[in-house]
Amino acid sequence: MKHNILIGCDQTYFDKWATPLLKSIQRHNPWITLHCHIVNPTKENTLDSVNVTSENINFVNDESKISYLQSVRFLAVADKFRKNERVITLDADSICTRKIDKPAINQLFENQYVLKHHKEDRWLAGFVVFNDNGFRQEYASQLRSLPVDKWKWGRDQTILNQMSSDYNFSILPKEWMSIGKNKSDSAFLTLKGEQKVKDKYLNVYKKYT
Repeated sequence: MKHNILIGCDQTYFDKWATPLLKSIQRHNPWITLHCHIVNPTKENTLDSVNVTSENINFVNDESKISYLQSVRFLAVADKFRKNERVITLDADSICTRKIDKPAINQLFENQYVLKHHKEDRWLAGFVVFNDNGFRQEYASQLRSLPVDKWKWGRDQTILNQMSSDYNFSILPKEWMSIGKNKSDSAFLTLKGEQKVKDKYLNVYKKYT
């Protein structure tokens, strides 16, 4: 069965973060099918063995723009894949650090796994698994319940947390994603907020690029 990883971003993130991420996945796990959806591209974007799609949209303000960019991967996963296709969505500012065993990734689709904050009681949109339980369609529907012009920063996170009990989220095991520093040899490392500009985190990230 095919396993898909999807990310969504704008042109700036594609150039700076998404391209290294996609190349790192290809290097370690060439059997995974890769997809990248770009909002308002400013050039023709291609990457070997990556299905690149795009859309153009006008935003009325920066807050709705940021909110849409945060959420677009979850719209794309519902729009571009059949409801029984296996898909993982990741933050674009992540990196793949190692080979992934196929039996291990198969186990991810047995439950509704979502990344959870290691200190706070909230779910994070940085790593979300989509199986055949209808979650992707409902998530996209909830995101679209307001016009994009009214979206606020963090809409994807807010709705994700609201859906946690309905879909019985399971905490993503630590071996899948680390935040800031890869202390547990996780398959993916991601950076949050100021970590993306601080050398002590960037140096760890760059080690894998």
